[in-house]
Formats: sequence, C-alpha cells, structure tokens
Amino acid sequence: MKKICVLLMLATCWVAKVSGQDAATEERLNRLSGQIEDLIASQRAQAKQLGDISRELQQLRDAIDKPNTSYATVADLNRLAETIKDVDRKRIADAETVQVELKKLAKILTAPATRSQPVTAEKESPKSSLPERYMRHTVAKGETLSSIVAAFREQNVRVTVDQVLKANPGLKPERLGVGQEIIIPAP
Repeated sequence: MKKICVLLMLATCWVAKVSGQDAATEERLNRLSGQIEDLIASQRAQAKQLGDISRELQQLRDAIDKPNTSYATVADLNRLAETIKDVDRKRIADAETVQVELKKLAKILTAPATRSQPVTAEKESPKSSLPERYMRHTVAKGETLSSIVAAFREQNVRVTVDQVLKANPGLKPERLGVGQEIIIPAP
C-alpha cells in the first residue's frame, strides 16, 4: 500500500503539475488563437484594400488606353484659323468703309454753306415759266420748304411758300430730296 500511496501522491503531484501547466498552456493557446484571428482579419482587410487598388489601377489603364475626343485635331485648328482670318478681313473692310464714310461726312461738314445767288430769267430759255428774277437753292439735309422760306426771310427776301410752289411746278413739299435744286422767286 505504501507503494500505491506513493504512486497516488506522485500521480496527484503530476496531475497538479500537469493541470498547472495546462492552465498556462491554455492561456498561451488562447492568446495565440486571438493573435491568429487578428492576423486573419488583417489579412482580409489587406486583401480587400489590394482588390480596390487593383480595380482603380485597371480603370486608370483603361482611361489611358481610350482616345480622348476633347482635343482639337489639326483640321479643327485649320478651320478655326481660316474663320479668324475671314473675320479679320471683314473687320478691316468694315474699318475702311467707316473711314471713307467719315471722310465724306467731314467734307460735307467743312464745306461752306451754299448761298443762293440771284439769277435773271434772261439766261434761261425764252419758253421758261420762271419769274424775271429768281434764286436757285440746293436743298440740304433736314430742310423743309417752310424752313427754306424762313431762312430767306431772315435774309430779307420776302417770299412765301405759295410763291415757291408756283415757281416750281410739280414740286411736292413733303418729298424734298437732299441736293435738289428749287427756284426761289425774288421780290
């Protein structure tokens, strides 16, 4: 029995020792399991991130391989250059036209006002129905028959609209044209 007791004691010690080692081993095993789970989760996250990066890289490669249609071609640039040249030619022609018209206006504005000179009927043909003494007047821009008569009155020429109409058969006061000559009878 002594042997059995000793064996039982040894077994108990060994079991206590083994169970003590089991708790430490189990704790180490649990820690290692936790670390392995962390590594697996980290690996999954990295695999997902790597997949996202791979997709982005493929999209960039596809975008680089596609021809970009937003760039102008040589033909587009040539058409644009021709259009610009055409616009420039028209601009220069317009500027020249404006210069010519401005010069004409300057000549008109700087020219002395035409004064009517008395003329006698003897210089005209004998069949003429002109009064014995008369003056010729060239209609200027903005003048009306009444304004012309008023201007002559200011020059001490007493004349009426009716007298001017009689001296100019067929004259329509509402249709006086610039540069048209009319006869003003002298008193």
